[in-house]
Amino acid sequence: MEHLLIETKDLSIQFKNFVANNKINIRIYSGRIHAIAGENGAGKSTLMKLLYGVYQATEGEIYIDGERVKTHSPSVSAEKGIGMVFQDFRLIRSFTVLENIYLSLKEYGKIFHKKELKGKIKVLCEKYGINVDLDKYVYQLDLGECQQIEILKVLLRENNRLLIFDEPTSALSPSEAERLLDLLVQLKESGYGIIIITHKIQEILKVADEITVLKKGKVSAYFSDTKNVTEKEIVSAMIENDSFTEDTVSNDRKEFDSFFSRIMVKQWTIKNEYGREVIKNAYFDIRPHEILGVAGISGSGQKELAESLIGLRKQKTGELYFDNVSKENCSIKKRKEDGFFWIPEEPKKDIVFRGMTLLEHVEMFNEKIPTTKYGNIDWEKAEEDYEHNPYIEQFRVQEGSKEVASLSGGNIQRMILARAAMANPKFLIASYPSRGLDISTVNMVHKEFIRLRNSGCAILFISEDLDELLHMSDRIVVLYDGKMYGPFFAKEMTYERIGKYMLQGASR
Repeated sequence: MEHLLIETKDLSIQFKNFVANNKINIRIYSGRIHAIAGENGAGKSTLMKLLYGVYQATEGEIYIDGERVKTHSPSVSAEKGIGMVFQDFRLIRSFTVLENIYLSLKEYGKIFHKKELKGKIKVLCEKYGINVDLDKYVYQLDLGECQQIEILKVLLRENNRLLIFDEPTSALSPSEAERLLDLLVQLKESGYGIIIITHKIQEILKVADEITVLKKGKVSAYFSDTKNVTEKEIVSAMIENDSFTEDTVSNDRKEFDSFFSRIMVKQWTIKNEYGREVIKNAYFDIRPHEILGVAGISGSGQKELAESLIGLRKQKTGELYFDNVSKENCSIKKRKEDGFFWIPEEPKKDIVFRGMTLLEHVEMFNEKIPTTKYGNIDWEKAEEDYEHNPYIEQFRVQEGSKEVASLSGGNIQRMILARAAMANPKFLIASYPSRGLDISTVNMVHKEFIRLRNSGCAILFISEDLDELLHMSDRIVVLYDGKMYGPFFAKEMTYERIGKYMLQGASR
């Protein structure tokens, strides 16, 4: 029998003059999956943090098991059986996977029963198909592996009855996402109440029993029965009428008019932090007016490849040429001056500074930053330029005075993308640029990348969404077990063929 686990009545929260959630009424039951949909900035993550006790409501009430909760906090939520997998991971990078999991479990007390904990984790991993090295340090992991740690942390709490997943598949490969969705269904059938936030509407339609749609902090639609709901109905409830068209962004590919390579990489071998060669003797080139897609399951060397090309990671062997000039020993600064630009898979960790505003982040990459006659930054002029910047408007980046720490991952990604477009790079390395973005913003990203490609930029496009890779790429390479297969012309590839290389390499 379904049981009402949590209910809100006119729940609202305001940050200074910004109302993030406005009179939200929602009910979550055991044995059901409740999806929360909405654009970036619609208030989804804020609502989840209210339910979990990270934020305190400005107005309204929260009821757990029918009783009003007067003092709400994460510890209260944990006591009452509510667990949450956050979009921004709660992990200590200098600790191992096992140590991070241990710190999340109060019931183990002060004594670290390593063998007992490993045994419990092993049972869960085998049951749910989770594969993670418990002895690795978190700083050595990719996003998909970090996501799995967070899931293990909530599953190990035996009293949990309600599980909140904030964008749980955004860092996962298609096969990993499928396994996670299957896991959610298993947990539902075991009696758990599940809340899932995702931008991927097909995922919602696949697993959700009911859907609440948020727009500008308010509930814009509620679907109690998802059997007859269409993708179009959900999208219409999510977005402004003029912000999205159903048509896929056109990507008319032209035949190469030159075999000149903007980027050429030869015999490229890269090691990870363990000293293992994650990419061995790779060769590829990227031409002006070309998008080279990179496919592979999570942890196949994508992160190391991007870091080595931008100059953050030294290759073991190999040569890198930019416009026929050797660059493998150049500094990051010199590569930036040559027109290299990087969109990392973890912007918050790699190129975002807490305590700084959006305006300050944009000006860091401004080659023509305005100055006063004394040589200082003219912040008044910089703010004026920011407000009238077409890319800031195009990507709907929020006010320049906002601190990055207060923004959702999707809104930070908008700023990173606007900054990339402003730089007008000659070589763009883009790692999962659509991750965590809503449909309308993904549309804008694709349109902007095609504009950059058509203007002469060479783009390395890393994604785990095969539909996106096939649509956006001119050619595609696939990473598997340290080897790079391809390049293949995208128009000659299929979802199934790429998938076989990702899972089996040449043994297809």
